[in-house]
Amino acid sequence: MKNHQGAAASLIIIIVIVLVIAVGLVWYFVSQDQGVNTNANIAPVSNINIDTQATNSGWQTYYNNTFGYKLKFLKSWFYIADAMSGPPPPASAFFTNVQNTGGGSEYASITILVSSLSGETLDTWPEMLSLEDDGYARTDIKVDGEEAVRLEQNSLPSDNGGWIYVAKGDYIYRITWGAMTQAIFAATSDIMEQMINSFEFIPVLVPDFSQTGNMSKPAEEENWFLLWEEPGNPAITKELIFNGLDAISMCQSGISQANCVDAMANGIIDEGAVVTVEGILNPDDQSRVYVIKIIEI
Repeated sequence: MKNHQGAAASLIIIIVIVLVIAVGLVWYFVSQDQGVNTNANIAPVSNINIDTQATNSGWQTYYNNTFGYKLKFLKSWFYIADAMSGPPPPASAFFTNVQNTGGGSEYASITILVSSLSGETLDTWPEMLSLEDDGYARTDIKVDGEEAVRLEQNSLPSDNGGWIYVAKGDYIYRITWGAMTQAIFAATSDIMEQMINSFEFIPVLVPDFSQTGNMSKPAEEENWFLLWEEPGNPAITKELIFNGLDAISMCQSGISQANCVDAMANGIIDEGAVVTVEGILNPDDQSRVYVIKIIEI
């Protein structure tokens, strides 16, 4: 009886092994025929962040109230403040699809550089004329209703991107775009064109309030306040309104810069920090300031 039971158990084990092997073989041949990628869940090793689709909800707007322009860029892209953020000019704004552009990283970018005009016009701007002399093709266009020039050179394999020059008031605005490689440029060129086409001029807001003090946010208050003291007087406070007058308030700490709503939420500037606030006093309520910029000291 025991011998019969042992033989039956062995037979069952053999049948199970045969079935497992058969299922494995069937799966293998089916996956080969259908092109199944068994590594589909393995992320490629890359430091390139390329967006191929953009929706309206995926965009944010950069406002430059000092030089009077705005630009939309993807929320997955980055605005990077640098030593040339200004003022005074030349002053630049740099946008890229990777957070760190150092260390040999490959990326796409758009830069807006504002320079002062000193008797030059759009057609006599030296840098633009030099590019034309080097063979860059010129196209006369309009940017937000203003006469502009677009320069591109597509005859060389290494070329990708271009330059746009537009003059307004006392400044000339240069928009440059490009990528580190042809492949990245091809993948991001449509997005960069959308960004370029979103460029618009806005009114320059001239602050009539500038004061250095401490940031404060009382527990019972929704908004932040600036507190400072003047000799012989009690502490003075101003309620800070971060979004007003069709402008996004900008907060800066070191080289980090963001709109103030995000800056406060993410701890770029904390309560108690010593800052200089520039803004416009509410004409109907002098206790409130529409913030244009906050710079941490």
